[in-house]
Amino acid sequence: MNSRSFLAALAAAFVIFVWQGISHMALPWFHDSLNKFENEAAMVEAIKANAKTDGMYHLPHPDMNDKAAMETAMKQSESGVSVFLAVRLNGRSGMAESMVHQFIYNLLGALFVTFLLTKLSHSGTGCRVGVTVFFSLFAIVTAILPGWSWWAFSNSFTGFMVFDHLVGWTLAGFVLAKLVPKNDEPESTPEESE
Repeated sequence: MNSRSFLAALAAAFVIFVWQGISHMALPWFHDSLNKFENEAAMVEAIKANAKTDGMYHLPHPDMNDKAAMETAMKQSESGVSVFLAVRLNGRSGMAESMVHQFIYNLLGALFVTFLLTKLSHSGTGCRVGVTVFFSLFAIVTAILPGWSWWAFSNSFTGFMVFDHLVGWTLAGFVLAKLVPKNDEPESTPEESE
């Protein structure tokens, strides 16, 4: 990958990052997809009393070797309260550090797509945007929808995440289509070179 391709990926990552800022902070959908506990102070105390370490928590969480407990947990999951929760007991890194991480993740994703685009013989805008959106759809199907299915992420939260990914990576696709160097012809195969 040459320096122009890297700069294209950097520009695409920046566009996605700006879009994410708009979609998470300026548009109401993300915040509207999150619910608020009635009594946050009571929830904090309950979590501190029952979660002794940072990490992921799931309720119900039965002993996997106890058949009766597993059956009870399955019934509770189907008709009672179930929870999937990320807990940090002593706070977490500030917003600035999380934003730096997010930009790095966006850049890595853009580099993956850029690498593939530099290998394609077809360099039309539609093809390049389509390949980029395909990567977004892959992430949606393999990462976002399983959270909706397994951990009961709400329809509104899942819908927002799908929307956010599709719009952000579509915009990135147009940036990459414009900036990634075009391939004039396909690479020759060993048979053709003989």
